[in-house]
Amino acid sequence: MSRNDLKDTFDDEWKHWIWSNVHEGVPKEALFKALLGEGWDHDSIKRELSFDLNERATFPTPMPTSNAKPRSSTDCKQEEAVGSGKSPALWVSRGDKFDSDKLELYIIDNFLSGDECKALIKLSKGLYVPSGLTSYNKDKEYRTSTTCHFNDIKNSNDKNFAYGIEQRITDHLGLGAEHCEGTQLQRYEVGQQFKEHHDPFGEPDYDQETEKHTHPNGDPKWGQRTFSFMIYLNDVKEGGTTFFKKLRTGFAPQAGRAVVWNSINEDGSLNEYSLHAGTPVDKGEKYITTTWFRNTWDEQRLIPKKY
Repeated sequence: MSRNDLKDTFDDEWKHWIWSNVHEGVPKEALFKALLGEGWDHDSIKRELSFDLNERATFPTPMPTSNAKPRSSTDCKQEEAVGSGKSPALWVSRGDKFDSDKLELYIIDNFLSGDECKALIKLSKGLYVPSGLTSYNKDKEYRTSTTCHFNDIKNSNDKNFAYGIEQRITDHLGLGAEHCEGTQLQRYEVGQQFKEHHDPFGEPDYDQETEKHTHPNGDPKWGQRTFSFMIYLNDVKEGGTTFFKKLRTGFAPQAGRAVVWNSINEDGSLNEYSLHAGTPVDKGEKYITTTWFRNTWDEQRLIPKKY
């Protein structure tokens, strides 16, 4: 597109959309990028926002979430969970998409720095308990890791740091923190594993889990698990791969790397290709964070065409 083709005058509808997003806390960097993608002139955006993209923060970049709707954009409002629940399409602000039409799966290297990974591991010491299951499994070796919940962190500085990481995760998907379960850390020692499983709740666990976890808006049903966001906090000497059986591929732990995928399809059906396992650690230890997102939503997500 040549400069002469760029749009340079915002009408009232666009101005309303821009400032509604600003008032809802969407960073101007995110709006600037969205508007560039919609074909607006750089200097016109700069004047309207009183902000230059060159002054942008380095991370994170959530997308606009206002209920206002600009032209030439697509909105996606999650419907109330029914049965297994419906789900919007997975969107990430950056990452390499795994080459498959079966599963929306992204790999994001250097999502966390090495120092951030080490800090999370350090603050979690002494806070681990045996990892739980949402339903009974007679196999005692089915899940043998231990878990530290962010909510259990006592030190205020550590808690603020951990919640800052969680905010970065939710921002990366363009979702509010109210849509995710509290982030957890898992530790795997030699021989420990999590055998093949899907993250969404099966019957009758769905009713039990959605009733047990009340959504922050007061709705007693928080909905089904839709997206999974996992971050490796260390390199593992041997083993500890996250293996997706039906995709016939696995991901070796690499400090700072995030792996994100959709667990249910947009029509609410289980995505069978999300079946995965944490294979046994053969040497060393493995630390990860896990964040699950639910499909009870209060807001629209605006997804510009080119963003």
